[in-house]
Amino acid sequence: MDKHDVYALLLDMGVLEYGGVISSTNFRKLCRIDEVITGTKKEFDCQSLQELNYIGFIRDRLLNQGKYIKQVGENYRVLLPSENHSQIMSMMESADSKLKKAIKLDKNTPVDLKVTTDTDMVRMVMKRESIRKRTNK
Repeated sequence: MDKHDVYALLLDMGVLEYGGVISSTNFRKLCRIDEVITGTKKEFDCQSLQELNYIGFIRDRLLNQGKYIKQVGENYRVLLPSENHSQIMSMMESADSKLKKAIKLDKNTPVDLKVTTDTDMVRMVMKRESIRKRTNK
């Protein structure tokens, strides 16, 4: 079943409404992903990547509606509107962490091998400051 079909089926089931829940086992069944109970790391990784591919597509569609589907334990749940702020702050903190690492990598790259410009560094620092102000860090 392709991603569009799975999305349509989940819509029909009503689990993509705020607060909707679907178990990861049922989600994999809908996507026709063979569930690995015992297997090699490669088999588990393959299952995880397939599941991420489907959930990523659905998450992107829901973001356009102001919704976010999150894995909570063994389930996927669409956050309530009141929970969106917490998710937004979490995403911003993640972005801040990545920018911090990017700045560190840039500073420690040998000068003769560096391809980033001073403008790139200024942009990274400004983005980081903007995020930090919004998250009050």
